Amino acid sequence: MLNDPKLRDWRRQVGETGDLADIVAVTLSLASTRHGVSKIRLNDFYRQFGRLATKFPTLIPELHMTSIAGFSYSRPLGEALEEALRLGPDIANPRFQFIVVQPDDGNRNLERIRKRAGQDFIDKLQPVAEDLAAAENGIDA
Repeated sequence: MLNDPKLRDWRRQVGETGDLADIVAVTLSLASTRHGVSKIRLNDFYRQFGRLATKFPTLIPELHMTSIAGFSYSRPLGEALEEALRLGPDIANPRFQFIVVQPDDGNRNLERIRKRAGQDFIDKLQPVAEDLAAAENGIDA
């Protein structure tokens, strides 16, 4: 195994506390539990997180977004989503590719992450989740 601090040990279920996977899991869980947005299209997820990273640069690290034929993508975000799926979000209906966090699952996700990262970490991401939910609901944030 390479000794590169940027690479996670693939055998660990979760990366470092407070990493991008935690940010994704917390943001989606808060959007579900506090703002009623439990489902987001995969393409919208990438587009919205690219926008959120620009709006909240101190909370979301650089994502290195690219767009091809109207589809937004970020390799770091894709890898973080893959890790976050182990924390609780789910891919539903693969044909339409939705990311889903049911409210009960969101509460469990938040409790697990709260134990590792603390309530302050979750509180800092509340405006990000609120902005994501507003955008998904078609409301100007």
